[in-house]
Amino acid sequence: MGIIRDKRKLDISYVPKKVPCREEEIEKVKMLLESGGRVVISGEIGTGKTLIAKFVAKDAIYVNCLIRKSERAVLREILSQAVQDYNEDGDLWEELPDNISVILDEIDGIDDLRHFLYTLSRAGEVGKEIRYIAITRDLSMLKQLVNDGATWSTFAENCSIHLNKYNKREILEILDFRAKEALRTGSYNDDVLDLISEIALGSEGHMRTGIEVLRNSAMLAEMKGEEEISPEDVRKVNFNAGIKNLDELGEYEAITLLSIALLCRKRACVSKEEVEKAYLVNCENYGIEALPIDTPLAILERSGLIAIRGNKCLLLVPATTLINRLEKTIHDTIF
Repeated sequence: MGIIRDKRKLDISYVPKKVPCREEEIEKVKMLLESGGRVVISGEIGTGKTLIAKFVAKDAIYVNCLIRKSERAVLREILSQAVQDYNEDGDLWEELPDNISVILDEIDGIDDLRHFLYTLSRAGEVGKEIRYIAITRDLSMLKQLVNDGATWSTFAENCSIHLNKYNKREILEILDFRAKEALRTGSYNDDVLDLISEIALGSEGHMRTGIEVLRNSAMLAEMKGEEEISPEDVRKVNFNAGIKNLDELGEYEAITLLSIALLCRKRACVSKEEVEKAYLVNCENYGIEALPIDTPLAILERSGLIAIRGNKCLLLVPATTLINRLEKTIHDTIF
């Protein structure tokens, strides 16, 4: 039967018909674009900057300024999408048609940024209406790059919006929305989405990471012929360099992690009580005195191997790989 109904809807570039958890920001972007024709959106990676811009300005010309790094390269890209023919050797600003909308992603990437923004923000003075949404990760850094009060005033004053990182509830809501759009009903459960949300929350990319992990987990499960994404599928696609440091764990951290891994072979999370019971049994099996488990748990969480939420311990890396490695590490350390 398969797991994925529409893989396209799990692409990073996909623009859905609805953007959960950004309704207020979308309304503000619309208002600014309609009233003044200029918007500057800032925020860290994975906060939905480009998504919101494309959602609001559906017919706008999109340019990634980290790829088209010079002023002329950006203008050529706009012209190539806006008109059939233009004079490449002439004044490209003059070649721009009137009444166009552009999305300037990663605008910090333009080499001759100050001149570009000065000319863009004064296009109306020469009879050209250019509506724009400019996107940057750091508004204050962009302002420093421009380093000109007059240019900054006409470019960004009173038209900037900052997107905060998503919280856990918002990440879960977005993952659930995307999963319902893209995956077959019954091919995932709440525990799987909760595990992915924890991985996303701890990542630099937040929702970008979350959607990528959801997509890759679904693809892995489908390639294995499974009808449902398992927690272990999620952990395998999240496999990272942190697992290489297992040999550096102390014996109590290693035994605690082994206890969690054994419990989580087919589960996303376990309770602290379950972990403590298994930990006590394993300490006895290895012939060492059991110490309080709170410190090992805190160390493992800081290492990025687990996440602790209330009474729950979530394992973030593959259980099967951990079990094989940890049993050898613990044996070599103790014996």
